[in-house]
Amino acid sequence: MYLRQFKVTLTALSPVHIGSGEVINNGGSIFDQRTGKLYYLNLQKLVSALKKANKLGEYEKFILSGNPNQRQFLESNNIEWKALCNSPIIVNMEIGTRFNKMHTFAKDVYGNPYIPGSSLKGAFRTIMLCCGLRGTGLKSMLPRPRLNRLKKPPQAKEIETKFLAERMRAYRFSDSKPIPKDSLTVCQKIDQSVAGLTKGLPTFRECLKPDTKVELKLTVDTRLLGEETTNFADNFTEMLGDYNKIYWDTFREHFPYVKQPEESASIYLGGGTGFITKTMLIGLLKDDHERVKYISDYLHSAFPFKHRHDRDVTHGVSPHTIKLAKFNGEMFEMGKCRVELAEV
Repeated sequence: MYLRQFKVTLTALSPVHIGSGEVINNGGSIFDQRTGKLYYLNLQKLVSALKKANKLGEYEKFILSGNPNQRQFLESNNIEWKALCNSPIIVNMEIGTRFNKMHTFAKDVYGNPYIPGSSLKGAFRTIMLCCGLRGTGLKSMLPRPRLNRLKKPPQAKEIETKFLAERMRAYRFSDSKPIPKDSLTVCQKIDQSVAGLTKGLPTFRECLKPDTKVELKLTVDTRLLGEETTNFADNFTEMLGDYNKIYWDTFREHFPYVKQPEESASIYLGGGTGFITKTMLIGLLKDDHERVKYISDYLHSAFPFKHRHDRDVTHGVSPHTIKLAKFNGEMFEMGKCRVELAEV
């Protein structure tokens, strides 16, 4: 049989966000500042309660006025708002930050969180590129960074094509099994500088809690890989270790104030993990100064009026911030997952 199947088990080592593309603002939720809980309004229950109280017209005018404080409106009209909400979810946020809107996690038609296979395949592709391009001469194909341009240049796509060729067609990742709804929490986007200074930003994401386990299936077409599949599981784990060493040596070691330990068989998955986890440049550019200079110029050309990436060379690392999230009072790198592979 030329198709081999593997069970992929992901264990969240930190909050993980897979975006659905939907954003919930104050119009669709109520945040209780005292308890730190976010309540999602059930719109059917809300409309029914407003009709029963003969307040639907007043509510429409209230919403159109731009006032986001729905709790105030409901309480002033003696409507029990908690009865109109789904189960609350804890929001992990920095002191002094105001909650405004939240990016939701990907969910199936039944409202259960899940991880699309395409998310894992994209992370796997980045890891293959970083490890495979290490020390090759393909860096000569890289273009000079252009002002106000973050889009991947055609030369980079050509490098990927030259290296990967048909290999990615051999890997088919399924969507994950449904994940229990109580595995979700809400985390704030936090940046930490090389000096250890943290800044909570007004962006919140629905995330998997640390220690959540997720299962997917990987099907490998051995016709397209040949001898590479002989010890596939061991080779896969070894490649993860190689990638994490590259990541640690080129970026992570510059942020000693993040206490999360190194984990060899892990990946960075989903949104909010930062530029470095999405690029092949840390593998392609082996020389430290050359790599920092190129990434610094690239990011500064894309964001010339903010972030000050033109100063990254003086820090010895680019970008000069790492993406974090807080859960239960502890800081974590965003999107880190342990990966275990077993043939079925």
